[in-house]
Amino acid sequence: MKREMLKGIWEDAAEKFENSFAPDILGYWYSRYCGGEMIDLKEVLEDVQQECPSILRI
Repeated sequence: MKREMLKGIWEDAAEKFENSFAPDILGYWYSRYCGGEMIDLKEVLEDVQQECPSILRI
């Protein structure tokens, strides 16, 4: 879905997510995962939730 099509709570959550460090945290995990390193996804998601709790509540 295109960002411009989001409305209401989805638009708010996307904006908060974009303005947080959550994309950086997830990108770091994904790049390490693609490199074959095992990083605990649960711990990564806990860090993301602390940084941007509204995105994981939806």
